[in-house]
Amino acid sequence: MPRRFSNVVIVGGGHAAGQLAASLRQLGFAGGVLIVGEEDHPPYQRPPLSKQYLKDECGLDRVYLRQQQFYAAKEVQCISGKRVVQVDASMRFVVLDDGTEIGWDTLVFATGSSNRALDIPGTDLPGVHSLRSISDCDGLKEQLDHGGRTLIVGGGYIGLEVASSCRSLGLEATVVELLDRVLARVAVPEISSYFQNLHDSNGVHIATSSVVKSIERDLNENALRVELANGQRLHAETVLIGVGIVPNVELAQESGLRCSDGILVDEYCRTDHDRIFAIGDCTSQQSQLLGRRIRLESVPNAMEQARCAAATIAGTPTPNHSIPWFWSDQYDVKFQMAGFPTEGEAMVVRGEFGGKTFMNFHLANGQLVGASAVNSPGEFLVARRLIGKTLDPKKLSDPNTELKSLV
Repeated sequence: MPRRFSNVVIVGGGHAAGQLAASLRQLGFAGGVLIVGEEDHPPYQRPPLSKQYLKDECGLDRVYLRQQQFYAAKEVQCISGKRVVQVDASMRFVVLDDGTEIGWDTLVFATGSSNRALDIPGTDLPGVHSLRSISDCDGLKEQLDHGGRTLIVGGGYIGLEVASSCRSLGLEATVVELLDRVLARVAVPEISSYFQNLHDSNGVHIATSSVVKSIERDLNENALRVELANGQRLHAETVLIGVGIVPNVELAQESGLRCSDGILVDEYCRTDHDRIFAIGDCTSQQSQLLGRRIRLESVPNAMEQARCAAATIAGTPTPNHSIPWFWSDQYDVKFQMAGFPTEGEAMVVRGEFGGKTFMNFHLANGQLVGASAVNSPGEFLVARRLIGKTLDPKKLSDPNTELKSLV
């Protein structure tokens, strides 16, 4: 028999897990709530790891989602530094890596994702880093404290944010991207060009359509040598590999749950087991706007799914039909994006594209499917409410037309 029991056991200690525990208590759920996290930290936010925390502009107190006192006050148990290695879905208990068995009424997978590995020689050399956890960031910060050049493999948001942080620290930064433009998987070409120009103007060298072949230690340069498939060799004291993430679904698969690029959940975040939920980066959920399943890698999505699962567990089921959104801070630019801009067939610009502030609207058959904003947080909040509506492009582009009037 299990040696411990909790009404709700949450597997994973990230943002989704912390929000779920808080939401359960906010909704009046009185049963036991237990979070099991692999790291030696309470649930925390990952966005500061590539920005404020990396630059020593904030401490762990601002990285943690909530302070330790919150969990004690709300009677939420946290087991840190332990990993769930087995889930028995029929008997309803989990086994930790130290052999502890914990029974449950409801189980929630909040297992998040892991960095995608780069299958080349040299990724295990000193000076080569990845960035996913607090310990990863601490190691990278220690390396950057020695100064020198930083080479970032991967031109996604994390790679560009780290490049921005390096420049603010006075360090040289180079970004090497496999595809023909930065942000190619998540942004329209115009936004890719905007960020390429932004980094160019801040002294970051970006090499697109570039395949990294190997990383070696160059004793003559006293640095790492990164060899590209085209024969070019680049040198840096620090190499960061940021080539995307993969959902952590192995445990869910082993427990018999259906997975396909994520754990499959319905609009209430329920899996195909009636007592098991899944939330956050590890899930694949139907998008009402797109009419197909998608897996989202964003903090707002993790929080919305956590609130949705909490409502169902607490007895007030509410489907998750929220519009996804995302943000990125680079230099003096706050970029925000809602919906699915890459699904658009036409782009409408509000303001001067590339200026200090502007917005883009992305439409398909007259329906607004995505919006993005540069340094326009107020208008962006309104734009999020317009996603899914059929709108007049002329009104969207006219700065004299208040967006609120279109809601």
